[in-house]
Amino acid sequence: MIAIAAGGLHTLALTRDGRVAAWGSNHAGQCEVPNDLAEAGLVAAGGNHSIAILRNGAVVAWGDNSLGQLKVPASAR
Repeated sequence: MIAIAAGGLHTLALTRDGRVAAWGSNHAGQCEVPNDLAEAGLVAAGGNHSIAILRNGAVVAWGDNSLGQLKVPASAR
């Protein structure tokens, strides 16, 4: 593991090869890492959502979107 991020009730870990592991509370899907997520470079965890920045600079977000947390601006994709 090269990075860890702690959210409200869940945790993310980033491996050297860019894979993301998630565990803990998953009531909003924050631990359901997208199947097509590849080559993450950074991870972050919010209260009930998770975010990864890929090595190519794209941003991927998953989990709770009740307040627009997953609406990644086009300029960040």
